[in-house]
Amino acid sequence: MSMTEENSRMRGNEQGYEENGLFGVCRTSGHRPARPLDLPSRQGAADVTPSLDVTETRTGLRLCADLPGVPAEAIAIRFRDGVLTITGARHPEGTDATERVTRPIRERRFGNFHRQITLPEGVDPDRIVAEVGNGVLTVHVPKRPAEPNADLAG
Repeated sequence: MSMTEENSRMRGNEQGYEENGLFGVCRTSGHRPARPLDLPSRQGAADVTPSLDVTETRTGLRLCADLPGVPAEAIAIRFRDGVLTITGARHPEGTDATERVTRPIRERRFGNFHRQITLPEGVDPDRIVAEVGNGVLTVHVPKRPAEPNADLAG
């Protein structure tokens, strides 16, 4: 293999993409994935929208969102037309009515959030499971079982 061919192989192709399992084609440079896994820019209130990690396992996808202080009851997850939607709200703790608060300093952000993630083909939406623990929402999206090969019939 020539040096040019080796460099092209290592780069993926001229646009900087390479094959990457269930995620399909992903950009090899930078941090922005390409289709079919579509992680659009954060939607909703930019200061409230949780960070999201998406990883592929042997059995499916795992999505983890940082949601400290958000109870499970305040989170809704919906899957429709290949898009997983996570919505919810983070509210500030109330202050005691007897306390006198003159100049509150708020560095933490509160409000509604909304994330939409286009999932790749081959996932089983009927078996999606979500759990909240230690301020992290974890969503497990299993892959569909492989179908038997019909060409093997003899």
